[in-house]
Amino acid sequence: MCIRDRVDEKQILLISKTEQESKEQVLKMYLNNISEAYYWIGNYYKKRNMLNEAIYYFRQLHEDIPDSEYADNALFEISEIYFKEGKWDTALLQYYSVIDNYPRTDLYKNVYMRLGKIYRKQGRFAKAMDIYTDLKNVSKNDEERTAISLEIAKTYIESGEYEKAIPILSGILKIEPKTKFYDEAQYYLGCAFFRKGDYETARMVFRAIRDGYSFNPFRDDALYAIAESYYKEKDFVGCIEAIDSAKRYYPEYIEADRFLIILGDWISYYLALLNRVDPTEIREIDILKESLRGGKSGK
Repeated sequence: MCIRDRVDEKQILLISKTEQESKEQVLKMYLNNISEAYYWIGNYYKKRNMLNEAIYYFRQLHEDIPDSEYADNALFEISEIYFKEGKWDTALLQYYSVIDNYPRTDLYKNVYMRLGKIYRKQGRFAKAMDIYTDLKNVSKNDEERTAISLEIAKTYIESGEYEKAIPILSGILKIEPKTKFYDEAQYYLGCAFFRKGDYETARMVFRAIRDGYSFNPFRDDALYAIAESYYKEKDFVGCIEAIDSAKRYYPEYIEADRFLIILGDWISYYLALLNRVDPTEIREIDILKESLRGGKSGK
């Protein structure tokens, strides 16, 4: 069956109405460039999370018009769907199929960056490092090389090689002018120190994020990490103070409340055992909550 026969013209018109496109414009696209129409329909379903339908149209575009200017993009979109669903093995095969079918595709850097992330998700860190290293060696763009360096540093952190990640991340922070990767590199530098157990240095990095003048998308995570670092050191007073500070910076900071409940339950249980009280019938958690609210019972 010809690809044109698979497209229902009424369906095109229905989608055009939903997308607020003119019927004339969509029909012209359908009649003059069927591959563009298929790619357009696939993205329509993808945006609405109708993934089986999206995959169908992307795949038919590749199979029926493999030399289309949209064919490599269609295969890439299928790969992206499986990636976002966490189907690593299937996504891996799909990404490789993009390169196998279209070795000269402009998407090859995007494909290899995704392959590196999949190998990390699977715990295949050496394979991910090979991917990133090869990609960095052929890249002549400074921004791309910085992005790859960041992924290499993340790989070292995830594989437990924190000492190797630290100089890479510190190097990114020294680039002038600041790159768009600065905030992320700063956060992962704190994570590297945190994971190696250097909580004091980690707090210094996370506080720099907290106190920065510009918006940092990792600020909430940094605030939480400061409190958690004290918790790791069993400095529960410092943990409570850090949580209180976080709430003053961001009243809507939900994670602080969640962590406070965990901390409060632990302290309540500990106090109960210390005072030889049945830990299943304790009020210390309520007293702690009142104290943090400034209630009378907390004085």
